[in-house]
Amino acid sequence: MRHYHQIPQPNLLKDGELTVTEVARRLWIGHASVIHWIARGWLSAGVVDKIFAYDDSVRRLVKRFEDSRLLRAGYEAGPIGYDPCHLLGSIGAN
Repeated sequence: MRHYHQIPQPNLLKDGELTVTEVARRLWIGHASVIHWIARGWLSAGVVDKIFAYDDSVRRLVKRFEDSRLLRAGYEAGPIGYDPCHLLGSIGAN
């Protein structure tokens, strides 16, 4: 849809920052390895915020963004991750 309407992607990176995909490509490794390194603290990564998986915390975070559709969130699959993911989707975040 962005391509069809010629809408550029928002640049969420600061100068010199790389995405997980860019790091993986440069090192010829998989995304999972880069994500593992970030999770272990072996590679630093930009973090907007860390929140608890409670409705109030999630809603407060989303309210900080002017356009919740620009918010991208990842979650760990399992019993704790599904509810926040479902909540984010219901209030317009991706």
